[in-house]
Amino acid sequence: MHKNLIGPVAFAITILALLYATIASAALNANLQISGDAQFAGVKDCVMTGYSDWSSGYVKEIDAFVDGVYDGQNIWLVPYNADQVVKIDKDTGVMTGYDSWPVSFTKEYNAFAGGVFDGQNIWMVPYNADRVVKIDKDTGIMTDYNGWPVSYTKNVNAFVGGVFDGQNIWMVPSTADQAIKINPLTGEMTGYGDWPGGFIRGAEGFAFGIYDGTNVWLIPRDTNMVIKINPLTGEMTGYDEWPDGFIKNANAFYGGVYDGISTWLVPLNADRVIKINSLTGEMTGYNDWPINFIKSSTFAFTGAVYDGTNIWLVPYFADSVIKINSLTGVMTEYNNWPSELVKGAGAFCGGVYDGTNVWLIPRDANFIIKISGEDCV
Repeated sequence: MHKNLIGPVAFAITILALLYATIASAALNANLQISGDAQFAGVKDCVMTGYSDWSSGYVKEIDAFVDGVYDGQNIWLVPYNADQVVKIDKDTGVMTGYDSWPVSFTKEYNAFAGGVFDGQNIWMVPYNADRVVKIDKDTGIMTDYNGWPVSYTKNVNAFVGGVFDGQNIWMVPSTADQAIKINPLTGEMTGYGDWPGGFIRGAEGFAFGIYDGTNVWLIPRDTNMVIKINPLTGEMTGYDEWPDGFIKNANAFYGGVYDGISTWLVPLNADRVIKINSLTGEMTGYNDWPINFIKSSTFAFTGAVYDGTNIWLVPYFADSVIKINSLTGVMTEYNNWPSELVKGAGAFCGGVYDGTNVWLIPRDANFIIKISGEDCV
């Protein structure tokens, strides 16, 4: 992958404009964060704040990060092309970089795509890197693992995203021919590739996954079905009863979230969001996009965040963030970006929820974006 405000009265508009100018000016002078105010009727105190005071020695480039991990205090950005792992404190916005890679490992381009938090360590999932690398959240010490199963030879574009099931790390296969489970205590790896009948992988099979408390679900990018894995037995079940009117295409979905009942598939090239009930496998499609939003046919969203009520779609090529109410399916559009944001083509890739705010992970964008507001998130 590469790439209205319905004003109540004129006075109120003037006051808001002055307030915005004051905040933006102060933020610009501080060179830390710049905010944009809500631009949509019925939405109060919804603010996007940008953070760009990057860690020492790091220069933000394109294709920088893919996905992020929240450890309870900090957001960790997983480096795709970036030469550091970057941690940002959710309260202060202060960033810290980590580049003391394991001695036997050379960080190259397109290295990692996605991360998994096990309660202590962030496990970075190898896309083109030749091994898994974990980083301790307290010490920043990195450890590498490349004891691949005998049945598997590490290939390029291998895995995209991972899942922690409470005991083990599961790496989601992109071009790899099997899902890989890692015991976080020993680093032992086990491969699972007994795919269901009728399964077709495609060029880049899956992109990210979720754990529903019982099973691991793999999100189909190019595959023809959603796959559920029983983590105790490794048994795989396929679901391909797509909603009426939907035709599964290539590069269909990229990432997903679990709302306690269903898994929501994030549309990359697909024309709609699809929800799959984890108990029944029944699928429901949602494509009643906001009136001023046009869903692009290519690379629209990459990842999503669930805040306990809403699903937030993370924009890649899309020009807006889309929020979906998980109970009603109603969609709301947000594009009140900070004035200094350079969004780029593939703007963001993945996001996290810190219990209060939604954070968007920058791939090409020059800022990390925080979305906040009592009536917003």
